[in-house]
Amino acid sequence: MRYMEFADAEAQLGLLRTIIDNTWAAIAKQAEDQKKAEALRAAQEKAKPRQKRPSVAAPIKPLPPQKPIAPLKPKRPKAQTDAAPTKAELLQPQRPIPPKKPIGVNNRAKDSRSSA
Repeated sequence: MRYMEFADAEAQLGLLRTIIDNTWAAIAKQAEDQKKAEALRAAQEKAKPRQKRPSVAAPIKPLPPQKPIAPLKPKRPKAQTDAAPTKAELLQPQRPIPPKKPIGVNNRAKDSRSSA
């Protein structure tokens, strides 16, 4: 079965305009309602009293004062053969070193006396 169109071209354009206008109006109303709902939700969130959260970090307590540590006295090695003499060692009076006799001279003198 076939339907015959009863409207002319101008009537069809008028109908199309009405459909498009109603569609745009419905979309605009939805956008406006959505904006109002978001504004209302934001106003309700501002009106709510915020709950105070407990602080995560515990308060810092000052540490008890520490006793001062006595400075360590440096240990002096017993033998300082390679080290340079210190200032205190240089200022101490020193004994003169006795002269050394040649080894061969004394031995020969004893040998020559005993053989004679």
